[in-house]
Amino acid sequence: LNPPNSDLYSTLKNRIITQFADSEQKRVKKLLQEQELGDMRPSQLLREMRSLAGGEVNDNILTSIWMSRLPSNMRLIISISNEPLDKVALLADKICEVSDTPHIHAVEILNTATRNQSDIQQQLAEITNEKASIKANINRRPRSRSRHRPPSRSGMHNIRMVCAGNTTNLITMPKMS
Repeated sequence: LNPPNSDLYSTLKNRIITQFADSEQKRVKKLLQEQELGDMRPSQLLREMRSLAGGEVNDNILTSIWMSRLPSNMRLIISISNEPLDKVALLADKICEVSDTPHIHAVEILNTATRNQSDIQQQLAEITNEKASIKANINRRPRSRSRHRPPSRSGMHNIRMVCAGNTTNLITMPKMS
């Protein structure tokens, strides 16, 4: 930790920026793949794209990327303009204001949501199959044709009955030989 003797603020500022700023590769990837119009105005989208490009992307390429992110009806109108890109962006903003139809922007479905839904459907199918196989096994078992027998009474019960004077409900015990 040897801080510089001169220009401490600028050195610290540059060090923080290099430490926490996105790398150039990450900025370009975000510019090419992730940046969408969403609820921004077209001029806001252009400013955001320019910020990500960092002045290293040609205006023709930036125009092409920016226009590909706009709704198709707007692209048709502004594609005939020969004005500079900033003026075209303002024209696109005005088209948004004048347009009566609400814009519905495409939203990408997250893979995790569809994956979770398919997992749930697969589990439900497995449970249904298990239920059907259990039901089939139960239906295949042969039923016993014998009647249900009442539990046999013990010898102690017979003794109590004799002591009470009731001999009609006695169960005769088999004789041991």
